[in-house]
Amino acid sequence: MQLRERLRAFQLWFNPKRRRWAGVTLIALGVVGMFLNPQSRWTLVLGTGIYWFFTALPPTLGGKR
Repeated sequence: MQLRERLRAFQLWFNPKRRRWAGVTLIALGVVGMFLNPQSRWTLVLGTGIYWFFTALPPTLGGKR
């Protein structure tokens, strides 16, 4: 299996629903990590989770255009 095929399979698997849940998981992990070890770089995990969560949202919320 070539790299291009594996990338396409991953893109199909990592759909917006899974991206939202992965974002929520990273946000929760980042918040817990900040409380347990505030001197570490948990903001990077939190930022990635926020990015994944908001990029997985539909472009029109509430059915309005």
